[in-house]
This record gives sequence, structure tokens and C-alpha cells, in this order.
Amino acid sequence: SDVYKRQVHLLFTNSWHQSSEGFFLRGGLDVLEAFWVLQARYPQVRLTMRSSIPRLEPRHERIIEKGWVRIFDRYLTPTHMDSLQREAHVYLLPAARIHIVSVLQAMSYGQAVVVSDGWGMSEYVEHGRNGLVVPGRLGKVSWMDAAASVLREDYRPMYDPDPDVVEGLVAAVSQLVEERDTRKRLAAAARTDVETKFTMRQWNLALKAAFDKA
Repeated sequence: SDVYKRQVHLLFTNSWHQSSEGFFLRGGLDVLEAFWVLQARYPQVRLTMRSSIPRLEPRHERIIEKGWVRIFDRYLTPTHMDSLQREAHVYLLPAARIHIVSVLQAMSYGQAVVVSDGWGMSEYVEHGRNGLVVPGRLGKVSWMDAAASVLREDYRPMYDPDPDVVEGLVAAVSQLVEERDTRKRLAAAARTDVETKFTMRQWNLALKAAFDKA
């Protein structure tokens, strides 16, 4: 089948300062667990992790060693990073909460983004329109406390794989591998949103409105 011939490149990135904590808080363990299932199901799927890798359990070390996992844990020039972004088809960010720059950067490169339902993600990613949203974070690691009007966060669950998130990632990526047209449609919508909706002008207008309201 043609589905099993075309390579599909998945990308996971940490923050610029490459904190080992960021690997966990961005859902690195869930990505590895999901990839173990996906790579057995679709041998043409590849995973690149632009991240420092903290000390992991032996199981996750084996996934990296035996799977098609490419690790970049050092500084990359802008040119090299640009080439990584351009070759990626799917961007994975099952994080505790929104990381705006990472999400918008992936969208700007025309990648199909797969994110968690963590706080703030829904402001940028609409499930089925410009990306896919995997449940399992909202109310568990990040949530709005309406009574106190503050964001509550509990990052402890991020240091172990979450079966619900892993299952969601497997289902989402499987869909994107098997339905190339869906992947292209989501990626195109994401890129259009960055060009028209999530612009600096729109950002400034929203900021002005917030200050005016205050």
C-alpha cells in the first residue's frame, strides 16, 4: 500500500534553553511511548527530537536506541534548524500548557500540529480544522481556577507517561499517516492562520484591547 511507502517525519522540540525539565513538561515521555507503537505499525514513520534528553527509565532509553529516533541535543544553527522544520510533516506538542512560539513556528512551516488540551492550546489549535487536539491534560496538570481567577498547574503527572495522552497521540498520528489529504488540509489551514490571524498586527490589537479594558 502507498500508505506504507512514504516516510512521515515527526518532530518534537524543547525550548531554546534546552532544560531537561522541558522534555518532561512538553510531553516527551508520551511522545516516545506513542512512537514505539506507531513505528511498529508504520515502519516508515521517523521521529526527530530537538531536545536535551534527561536520565530516563531503561524502557525509554531502549525506545530511543531501537527505534528510528534522531536526537539533536546540541546547539543548531538557524540554517540547520530551518532544514529540520522543513522536512517535518507532523509537529508533536502534548505539553502541560501552551507554548506559543513553538506552536506558531510549526504552523508557519505548514506542519500538521498535534497538541494536548492543556491550558491555552485551544486559542491557537482548533481540532479538525488547523490541527488535532489530544485530551488528557486539562484539569489534570493545568486548569483555570474560576473562583480565584488564576491558572492552576500541577506538573507532577508529566514525569510519567499518561495512557490517555499516549493513546490520543497514536490515534492522531495514525490518522495523519493514513490520510495524507487530511494532513495536507490541516497543515494548509495552520499556515494560513499564521499568515492572516496570528500576525503581529493582530497581537498588538488584542494587547491594546486588553489594556483599554484594564
